[in-house]
Amino acid sequence: MNKYIPHQRLRRQLSLLGLLSFSLMGCSDLWEQNVKAQTENTESNQAIAVDVALARPQALTKELEYTGTTAPVREASIKAQIEGRLQRLPVDVGDRVRGEEILAEIEDDLLLGAVDQAKAEKMAQRSEVLTAQSQVGDAQIRVEQARLQLQQAQADIIRLETSLNARIEQARLEVDQTQADAARFRLLAEEGAGGAQQAEQAETRARQAKEILRNEQASASQQLSQAKTAAKTASQILNSAIAQVQIEQQRVGAATAQMNAQRASIEQAQTRQQYATVRAPFPGRVLRRLSEPGNLVQPGTEILQLGDFRQLEIDVQVSELQLAQIALQQKVNVKLDAFPGQTFTGMVTRISPRLTLILALCRWK
Repeated sequence: MNKYIPHQRLRRQLSLLGLLSFSLMGCSDLWEQNVKAQTENTESNQAIAVDVALARPQALTKELEYTGTTAPVREASIKAQIEGRLQRLPVDVGDRVRGEEILAEIEDDLLLGAVDQAKAEKMAQRSEVLTAQSQVGDAQIRVEQARLQLQQAQADIIRLETSLNARIEQARLEVDQTQADAARFRLLAEEGAGGAQQAEQAETRARQAKEILRNEQASASQQLSQAKTAAKTASQILNSAIAQVQIEQQRVGAATAQMNAQRASIEQAQTRQQYATVRAPFPGRVLRRLSEPGNLVQPGTEILQLGDFRQLEIDVQVSELQLAQIALQQKVNVKLDAFPGQTFTGMVTRISPRLTLILALCRWK
């Protein structure tokens, strides 16, 4: 039964039954002695009965008393996140666990194999990246070689044009000179001042000079054509080498992308491997044990239920006629069946006009 002495009256009228909550402090040692029994009651869905009395330093003819039930303020359903056989389940109902303590272990042989395989594939892809990078380096060397060949061919063309132009010019001067000599000797022969033989010899030299000029021009044209062909070939080789560099760089990019994707696969596999070890999300007590070692679990399979009994909630029903005498932050006296003869102090922390419950929050130090 609960004794209730209100501190102040609520100003607003509520048409429904209300919900309020209050906090209870102290009794850590006593709780540790009785929490396992309460946990077993929680597992069997039996509510823990408590007596709550709201106290106020004001004389009343009658104390308000209510009966409520306790529950941990925080509960968690511990579920498997991977598929596998439950290998270890070292905790049982009522056991106290620390935060991050191992609650269960699932066989991870397949996960270990997946991690090892992913690492091996990553190493192979890393080798492909290195090979592609080496090929890029070789292609860049060929580019430089082709560029040097092109520069050499272009320089040869310039040098050859200069040399051939000089030879052709020399041959042209020789033609002009021999033609002038032939004309002069012909004129002398016609005037009787020179011999006909000298005139014929001069004309012969002129014809030979013309032939030499034609040969020089033909040779120059052929040599320039060959030099330009060599330069064109060098340019094609250079362009091909540049294209090959781009191809090899694309291969490096593709191999690197595959390696990065494999790295993500490794991280994912390692994360799944970590899921094989199930840990407590917070300190508390085991409320229910829903599986056993050897069972095959799937993602989402519930293994345990965990409750945080460092804080408790007490649900209490109250009439709307009496709700006006209850206020937030109002102190209450609480008696728990688990602690006969003990009275604890709590505080109203929540009031709901839509529910027929009073919710009390008990904090255990």
